[in-house]
Amino acid sequence: MKTNKAIIVKLMISFILLTLCMNPDGLYASESSQVAIESVKDIEKPGIRIGMDNTLNIQKEIKEKFPNAEIQFYNAVNGMEALKLDKLDVFIYGEVQFKAAKFNGMTGIKAIEDGYLLSREVAFGVSKYCDIPNFEEKVNDFVDKMKRDGTIERIYDKWIVRGEITPSSEMPRAKNPTGTITVGTIGELVPFSFYSGSDLTGAEIEIAYLLAEYLGVNIEFSVASWDGLISGLSVGKFDLVASCLYIDESRKKGTNYSIPYFEEKISYLVKEKESSHSDWISQIKYRIHRTLIENDRWKTLISGFGTTLIITFGGFFLANILGAIFCAMLMSKNKVLNSIASLYIGFMQGMPIVVLLMIIYYIIFGKTDVSGVVASIVGFGLMTGADLSLSFKSALHGVDKGQWEAAYSLGFSKSKTFFGVIFPQAAVGMLPIYFSQLIALMKGTAVVGYVAVMDLTKMGDVIRSATFDAVFSLIIVAIIYLLMAQIMIFVSKIILKKVDPVLRKRLIKGVKIG
Repeated sequence: MKTNKAIIVKLMISFILLTLCMNPDGLYASESSQVAIESVKDIEKPGIRIGMDNTLNIQKEIKEKFPNAEIQFYNAVNGMEALKLDKLDVFIYGEVQFKAAKFNGMTGIKAIEDGYLLSREVAFGVSKYCDIPNFEEKVNDFVDKMKRDGTIERIYDKWIVRGEITPSSEMPRAKNPTGTITVGTIGELVPFSFYSGSDLTGAEIEIAYLLAEYLGVNIEFSVASWDGLISGLSVGKFDLVASCLYIDESRKKGTNYSIPYFEEKISYLVKEKESSHSDWISQIKYRIHRTLIENDRWKTLISGFGTTLIITFGGFFLANILGAIFCAMLMSKNKVLNSIASLYIGFMQGMPIVVLLMIIYYIIFGKTDVSGVVASIVGFGLMTGADLSLSFKSALHGVDKGQWEAAYSLGFSKSKTFFGVIFPQAAVGMLPIYFSQLIALMKGTAVVGYVAVMDLTKMGDVIRSATFDAVFSLIIVAIIYLLMAQIMIFVSKIILKKVDPVLRKRLIKGVKIG
């Protein structure tokens, strides 16, 4: 009965969160306290809070133009949500991407019409380590040819002016490919690189397919965070980056650019007054349809959910092996083995998981074909393995030494004593902690988007970028994680009741006591 009540309470909390997120102005919204901004001149007022898309590197230009402003950094969806919630007065963002957001249903924000900050040229990021000879020169020849024969202009008109979408299956392929290029992209920038349902498409995706056809090679796309794209390009993980990459003088020192193929104006976005909202039931229906039903976006979440499970259980399996090995080394009388285990555990305890994942993927496996999923399994296996080794050691030390002596007196060998007497008792004692570490690992996988993994959280980000609804998809992802954790807790309790003799004694003649 208690279990049923707990489930009901958790479901009610989830429903309340889902209902609260229907308020597009935030949980504690009041009448707007935001400074009224209608022109560029209004931005020059002291204390204006300017948000900037974190893919831009123009804080110097903003500071020069608006010396009294407070500059903050956001990704596109979060920046626009902050603008709606009056956490920002102005958001700096690309004009083309903003128009695409408006076309896709984003409301409550407008662009200042009397000017723009600056223009930025868009180009490919080109790796120095591609196996194709003279790769950078060939990429530039391709872009130049596309510009001269009008292909770039036609692509711009189709994707950006008319807002048409071409499925990737209809994009050109090389007839007799002689190799493969790997293209890094963010997958969240409409109309340049984004998901239509589960299909990665966009203007730059089409240009990348045309480039592969021109070079006579196959093409593979790897979706990563912005930081991951730059890191991957610098170490040769990607041959090319196609993700609305603005040419920036300061980045030229570490990044090779192709010649530009687009130019985009950087606009000032401000909040606009909206008409009264429809009733909350209609809002729920609309946002569920936008987030899950439209373009079969629920399939995107299912795909990410599967990847999260693979990393969770793959990483935990590896962690058990490493935990057992290093536990044995910790308990060994050999000082060398003991020191190695202590050094490993100390290193893992002081290493943030995001940093570890990026080192494994972009440095250790930088020039290999190891996928982000494999790198994540290794990273979480190493990190959780250190914690498990200490848990194993603590559980084994918790078994009375008299158990060893009693087993030896009965003629048991050392191995039979350990596996038949000591280990079963230690395992029962550490089961709650053991499952807690599994759940912690599962929740920790939310950061694997940094290493080009399309997990549950990353797929939620993809949906957010398509719908420009910063809250609803996050709540759905949070509920999925909550349900996953509750299932693991439920299973752990069943196992504990089966193996713990204390809990088994509470069941007498089918009646539960206590």
